[in-house]
Amino acid sequence: MKKKKNVDSKKKNIGKLKKKSITILTICGVFLCFLVASFSYTLYQQKLRNKVLKEAGVIKVTQSAKSEDTGEIPDIDLQIGDIKTVQEIVNLIKEKGYNLDEPDNQDNMTEFSGFEFFSISNEEVVTIDEKNNIIALSEGDAIMDFSYNGIEYSVEINVDTLESKATTNTNRLRKLGSITLTKPVLTVKSPNEYCKYAQGFTVAEHYYVATKICKNWEEMGESPAYVFIYDFTQNPIKKVRTFKKNEAFKHANDLTYIPDTGRIYVAMTTDGIFRTFSLDDVIKSSKMMGLASEKYFINNKLASFTGVAYDTFNKKMYTAHGSWVYVYTNPNKLDLKFKKVDRDTAQGIGAYKGKILVARYNKQGVIGDIDKTYNAIDIYRASNGEYLGSYEIIIPYTLKDGKIIQLELESLAYNPITGKFALYTTRGKIYEVDLKIPE
Repeated sequence: MKKKKNVDSKKKNIGKLKKKSITILTICGVFLCFLVASFSYTLYQQKLRNKVLKEAGVIKVTQSAKSEDTGEIPDIDLQIGDIKTVQEIVNLIKEKGYNLDEPDNQDNMTEFSGFEFFSISNEEVVTIDEKNNIIALSEGDAIMDFSYNGIEYSVEINVDTLESKATTNTNRLRKLGSITLTKPVLTVKSPNEYCKYAQGFTVAEHYYVATKICKNWEEMGESPAYVFIYDFTQNPIKKVRTFKKNEAFKHANDLTYIPDTGRIYVAMTTDGIFRTFSLDDVIKSSKMMGLASEKYFINNKLASFTGVAYDTFNKKMYTAHGSWVYVYTNPNKLDLKFKKVDRDTAQGIGAYKGKILVARYNKQGVIGDIDKTYNAIDIYRASNGEYLGSYEIIIPYTLKDGKIIQLELESLAYNPITGKFALYTTRGKIYEVDLKIPE
């Protein structure tokens, strides 16, 4: 009987423990539900408050800080190990030239200022710590969405391991001289009113190779290009070939020639792809034969290039993308990247004995009766990205839609036969000039 009483006592104790456990779990569940509900309500209240404030003009939100010209979100470059505050990221976005809205009522912003994180597309590349610092973890890219002081931002963060050796030079412009263009050696005539926009250019053996792109989008697709080839040793200069509206060369940003292979490379809007063709083949045939493609990578991803130039001096390929210049030994070996000096717009690039020449321009706006543009050639050392100085290029004025405008420098290439630099401008005019390149 005594044994049975002990068993009954144990059962009663187990029953009490079960009741206590259930009670504790119930209380915890209720408390957890309360926290979730409280957080949800707070979030709802915050969103509701922000909505009211936005409608009242206290908080103004940008359209993801997108560029009006391209519709693209800003991109910034970091090195592995970089730690940036939110304010520093915002400053980098502004340095890119993106016009960001500011709150209409600064006096009422104190209560609603601060940082709100939304998302990061790749947390293996970029992360945020408990103090809201942005940390670059590994090579790659990630898109970050956040709100800061009442303004919403989207930004692409590019992270790599390469040292940017020329960033200390970006605000120290050094003028080497001015070159005034007078009489062109050749004008590449437009085939029609739509295909008149000068774009890519190079010198290949004793030929000028130039492109003009078409911008009648509905009829001609995504800016196909005409390719023109001229023999400049003939007097007068003789057009050898014209390849019409070639869809294979979308936009045809820039051209270069590699003598070792006899092939011309065309940088296009298609990300990271160079269209190539044999110079001999196109001289011999009226058809564009033997087209091929080659891909170049930045941070293991493809990117469209605005400029390309091959240097016979060091057997390197130079490319330009956004604010940066890249030096390659081959498509899979990126040796160096560096940042250009500050200009509004990047154009084509050239190469000369281990130096990189970058065509750039700044729009100055209407001064008097003239819509002015400041054109320049910025020169860098390819081995380390050192900025060596700039030449101002003064291009003659022209008349467009009843307005006097100054044309833009599109691209350039060294001409080993004449020992001069050939410059290609907006209206398809080619000039040859002497440039003293710093050692």
